Parts: sequence; structure tokens; C-alpha cells
Amino acid sequence: MKRGTKFFVAAIAMFIGLTLSSNAQLNAGSFGIGAFFGGSTETAQGFYALADNMEIGVGLGYISKSQGYELNGNTSESSASGLTFQGIFHYYLSKGRDVSPFLGGILSYSSTSDYGADDPNTEIGLSAVFGGQAFLAKNFSVYGQIALGYQKQSSPKDNAGGTYNWTYVSLSGSGIGAIFYF
Repeated sequence: MKRGTKFFVAAIAMFIGLTLSSNAQLNAGSFGIGAFFGGSTETAQGFYALADNMEIGVGLGYISKSQGYELNGNTSESSASGLTFQGIFHYYLSKGRDVSPFLGGILSYSSTSDYGADDPNTEIGLSAVFGGQAFLAKNFSVYGQIALGYQKQSSPKDNAGGTYNWTYVSLSGSGIGAIFYF
């Protein structure tokens, strides 16, 4: 899914979430498992509700990609894989509704072995999050979020022994997700 499409879908989900209401809500002490689709890596997530308006969570993602190209009759193929770990926090601004807007944060770390490099690329990020969560059933919710994040990325040493480091601001934590609470 293209980044612009993910942002648009997350914005629509939040708008719908902020305009609907009902009686389902997050219950203190409940656990949740879910999935998040967006950012650079889809993640499996686990949540724990500290209170009826606050939850913490962890996310784990895996990515595997390959590429091939042909240039002047020569072909080449290479692959890469990586892991992403996240710490997640959501603070819900309202409760007792099917849809609750939330503020939160994501702390992330990812490591990717890129296309035959000996040392992995690493990335550390911190994002501020705004979203909306809609309960479709008593224990099942969907949510959309927009995340503005600061990332620092480091790439492996090149042939001359140098390391590339860069920082950037992005919407990489934006997307949609679903959670089943028990």
C-alpha cells in the first residue's frame, strides 16, 4: 500500500471514529492482540489496559524483500530482511463510546540486513500519535492513526570503511489496525 493511500485511509478511519458513538469501551486490566497495517512494516501487537482510558503495548514486525534487475544484458538478484520492535502508548480522550479519540506515542527500533551487507541497517524512532478507535463488537475494535515521527537511521560500513547516518521526520507510523480484547 502506498504511503499516501495509508495516510488517506487512516484519516477516514479517524473521522468515522470521531463521529460515531455507543457503549463499548476499553476495560482496565484487559489484554488485547492485534495487527497494524501501515508505516514501513506491518506488525503484530499486544496490549494491556492500565485503566479504562490508557493502554500500553508492544509491536513486532518482520519484513522480507527481494529485488532483481537487468542492465545491458546482465541480471542481478538480491534480498533483505529485518525486524521491528515497538513500545506503544495510547491515552483515550473519551470513554463509554464505541469510538474514542486517542493521543499516544511509539518508540521503535528496527534492524534490516540489506542486500548482502555484513552489518545491518538500524533505525530508532519516536513518534507522536493521534487516532480514533471504534469498537465494532464488545471485545473487537479497529483504529486508525496518524503519527508524526523523528527517526535516526544508520547504514553499514561501505567499502571505504565509512558509515552513513541520517535523521528525518516522517508519517511512518500512520495506518490502520484491529485489536481483539479478552
